[in-house]
Amino acid sequence: MGDLTRITSEKARKPRRAATVVLRDGDDLLLVRRSAQQPFLGGFHGFPGGVVDRADVDLPILGGDSGGLRAAALRELFEETSILLTEPAIPPEEQRALWDRYDREGTGLETLLEDSGLSLDARGMVPCGNWLTPPFSLRRFDTHFFLADVREKREISLRSPEIAGWEWMSAGDALARWRSLEMLLVPPTSATLEAIEPGGSLAEIAERALAQRGAHGEPTRRIEILEGIVLVPLQTRTLPPATHTNTILFGEGEMAVIDPAPEDPDEQRVLFAMIDDLAVKGRSPSRILLTHHHPDHVGAVQAARERYSIPVEAHQATIDLLPGVTVDRALQDGERIRLAGPRERILRAVHTPGHAPGHLAFLEEETRVLVAGDHVLGHGSVLVNPPHGDMDDYLASLETLRDLDAWILIGGHGAVVGDPAGLIGRYVDHRMARESAILGVLENGPATPQTIVQKAYTDVSTELRALAERSVLAHLIRLEKHGRARREGEIWRRAR
Repeated sequence: MGDLTRITSEKARKPRRAATVVLRDGDDLLLVRRSAQQPFLGGFHGFPGGVVDRADVDLPILGGDSGGLRAAALRELFEETSILLTEPAIPPEEQRALWDRYDREGTGLETLLEDSGLSLDARGMVPCGNWLTPPFSLRRFDTHFFLADVREKREISLRSPEIAGWEWMSAGDALARWRSLEMLLVPPTSATLEAIEPGGSLAEIAERALAQRGAHGEPTRRIEILEGIVLVPLQTRTLPPATHTNTILFGEGEMAVIDPAPEDPDEQRVLFAMIDDLAVKGRSPSRILLTHHHPDHVGAVQAARERYSIPVEAHQATIDLLPGVTVDRALQDGERIRLAGPRERILRAVHTPGHAPGHLAFLEEETRVLVAGDHVLGHGSVLVNPPHGDMDDYLASLETLRDLDAWILIGGHGAVVGDPAGLIGRYVDHRMARESAILGVLENGPATPQTIVQKAYTDVSTELRALAERSVLAHLIRLEKHGRARREGEIWRRAR
């Protein structure tokens, strides 16, 4: 995880140009499922595509564009599925033979096409959207979507570690699976499917797709992960590399507002407009749930409580640390929160101290969706800052979360995670590696937290070292508790 701390916010959030292709055969579309272990959208279904390479502009192509977008979409389609759209067209077995050379021998696509007398064929590709990843994500893409009809469905060959599976299915079937909480889709994918579902020509579909909010390169603020679970990234005064905090709107009738985050009035207006729009559609806010007391998670609590006349609920230890905020009821570990609606949603409160003493996660047991607050994030590592942060508690709570066997994890910052158990395991490994490095420094003599960061946290950027010193202190306190380190004022020594 240390590699993330080397990324500056500006660099991390500069979108990369990307392209994707929506293949249609009659009523059926080709969707691929990203490997759950992928750091970006792991476990989500989508359309084949990826980042534009510099070499894409040199590929022989009919109907291409000067920026290489269509060429990139077709190259990524070939890389991920072995489908190669060319002029002249070649049968699937020849496509697969070229793909074997490309994948196993490393022959470049330009060489393959020229040796075979082929050009990529983009003449039937119709633009249907330009979607921009919201700025809350460290990985951002400026993705152009294209529609294309294919001559026949075919079996797909997969070797890319990024792709775990594929399916041909209708837009209606895909949306039904998403609405029944069986499939993960991001807004650009679900919006494109909604444009395709009524049918018609590619031009008619493209017209509907391009009429949707967010389809022209403006960042979307409403991210409906599953039916009834909306993530709203909002700008807050949070810790780097994050710039946004995730507020979660959970429920299909009664709706819980989890961590109404922003203090800024403009960002509060964005949140309240989102809540009001959902209320018109039958989702009414019924309560505010807090994961913990930190300012970047509670900035809009009072305003939301007064605007919607709804109670605020949090763990008692969180209430004790929020003297200026009205909290109406204390939540207990294991308590179930029922949200009535067309489909009742039930959240279980899970006490996970460590980042904060009253930290709660919320698990929907039916779907295994876990709202993890700041205990596990969609990017980077978590600050454990004494005295309210406790490393022993933090590590124990990581094991508590891992034992929940969640399907997806929504952290307080960053994108949704499709492999919660794997990510939590990496968090544990990261902390143990840090602890080992701290002990290694102490083996060579006494040191302060500042000295330890200088010697053992060489992967941490200068602007984050003060925060790293706080986590080092949390590790040292844990080591002292277990008889492995001792303190002499500001100096720490290895306990013998």
